[in-house]
Amino acid sequence: MPLTTETLLAYSMGIIGTLLVLLISLVVYVFLTLREEVRGVSSDLSELNKHRVKLVHIDDCRLTVARVHERLDDYEDAMQGLSERMARTEALLQERGGHS
Repeated sequence: MPLTTETLLAYSMGIIGTLLVLLISLVVYVFLTLREEVRGVSSDLSELNKHRVKLVHIDDCRLTVARVHERLDDYEDAMQGLSERMARTEALLQERGGHS
């Protein structure tokens, strides 16, 4: 039984339709899978952003504490200098007071 052009056309249309349905199904599956992965990545990214904010805050606090310690050291040096000046001034006053 020879195949006619109409029969071949009918078979090819059926095969093309089946392949088209499979292609559409594959595209839908891929997009649904990607959407789920994007949701997972989005929640992970949100969690990482929370940790980043905490780390930045901790780093800012460390920098602030370091600056406070530097200023305290500066004030201690200034106090030491003032104490030495005060001692010299008292010694001068004692000398001048003792000679009068």
